[in-house]
Amino acid sequence: MAVTLTEQMGAMSLIDDMRHKQMLVQEHLNLPERRREVAQRIRDYYASKSIETDTDMVDKGVADYFSKRLTYEAGAGNKFKELIAGAYVTRNKWLSKVIIGAIVLGGTATVMVKSIDYMDNQKTVIIQAHADQNMALAKQLMASIQTQYDKAQELEKKSKAANLMPGMRMIDAATQTLLDASSYTKNVLKLPAVHVTKQTRDDDVNTNKLAADGVKQTGVELGKATTLIQSVESLLAINKEYVDTVTAGDFATKQEKYPQLKNASAEASKAIDTADTTGVQPANKAVNQLVEAIAGVGKVDALSEREARFESQFKSMNLSSEDSSIVSVKTTRVKNSISNLDIVGAEAGLGDLDKTLQFAKTPLKLNIVDRANAKSGVERKYNDSGGKSWFLVVEATDPSGNVVPVPVKSLESGRESYASMFGVRVSQDEYNKVKANKKANGHVDNRAMGEKSANSLTLKFNQRTAAKPDMITEW
Repeated sequence: MAVTLTEQMGAMSLIDDMRHKQMLVQEHLNLPERRREVAQRIRDYYASKSIETDTDMVDKGVADYFSKRLTYEAGAGNKFKELIAGAYVTRNKWLSKVIIGAIVLGGTATVMVKSIDYMDNQKTVIIQAHADQNMALAKQLMASIQTQYDKAQELEKKSKAANLMPGMRMIDAATQTLLDASSYTKNVLKLPAVHVTKQTRDDDVNTNKLAADGVKQTGVELGKATTLIQSVESLLAINKEYVDTVTAGDFATKQEKYPQLKNASAEASKAIDTADTTGVQPANKAVNQLVEAIAGVGKVDALSEREARFESQFKSMNLSSEDSSIVSVKTTRVKNSISNLDIVGAEAGLGDLDKTLQFAKTPLKLNIVDRANAKSGVERKYNDSGGKSWFLVVEATDPSGNVVPVPVKSLESGRESYASMFGVRVSQDEYNKVKANKKANGHVDNRAMGEKSANSLTLKFNQRTAAKPDMITEW
């Protein structure tokens, strides 16, 4: 049969009373030893503060204190009470005169007395109401403490069954806090019963203050314990979701394939193990991230299949070693994104592979641009060095004559991008020939600059420029 908190605290209360009484008796029975202990404690304190003291002075001060400790000293006299006492002693001299005056002023005095009595009675009623309220709250709090204690016991069993160490640590803390709260409530309930009268009102006010303080402190401790218990309830649910996730049939295989998944699992486990110090929310967030990562695995599996198909298609083209290296860089980037469960990065990389594949398949002609309102050449002037460079503006067209964007790495920005028109660096003589030709008849007669074969990524330029000329994309 389970031991209730009420039974445990009731027994502890009796034991504490007996222990305190025994300590008090021992203190007075062995007074010399007590004086020595207090004197030594004072000397140690002054020494720790580097304050020089005379041993005889300390002993004398302690002796004087203990000699007066149990003696009664009357406080300062109350002038009003002294006046009342004097009046009572001499009442035979003045009472008859006062009675006559009272008869004259009887009407007014009666009204005033009744008003004063009414206000006095109201004060008594308020004090009694406060006393009743404190006792009612204390009993309600004790019932709430028992409810939370029972819940803590049940959660302790569940935490042990789940081997959830942070949960057990939080339950230990909650149980101790509940014991503290119960102790405060017991002290309130042990206070003298309040039945307010005019004679006891001052004492009753003090009792009410003690009760109110005890109720307030109980509420604070009960709130702390309740928060801990609620945290354990949440943590048990979070831990169950984590365990169910990592014990799923194919999780072990998935985390070996995707390191990011393994890292997410480790972070979730760590957050749960430290939830009693770092809080339940970080644990909940970490487990949610793990669940999201697993959901992403299904998506990246499909992306991985797409990447494999691209690799197979590029392989069937028998690309040159130089072109194969370019493709390898792109496929590796996609694989890394997939491994890290970076769906956005993987999809972007697959889009680049698709564009690269279409470009590789298509044979192209490279020609100088020769259209109205379009430049055929560009002369670059570099202010810093004073040098110049010359470029012919080129475009690529497929067998149907459609302009096809091609990947170009800009000499000036260092960035690679797909461009429908791009500048190809040539000599000054070649540039001037094209310029003169276009100026003479409005067109460029010899537009050919090179080609790109099918199943290739390499632009092959003719003798009008270098084999691998510098290129620009802006002018």
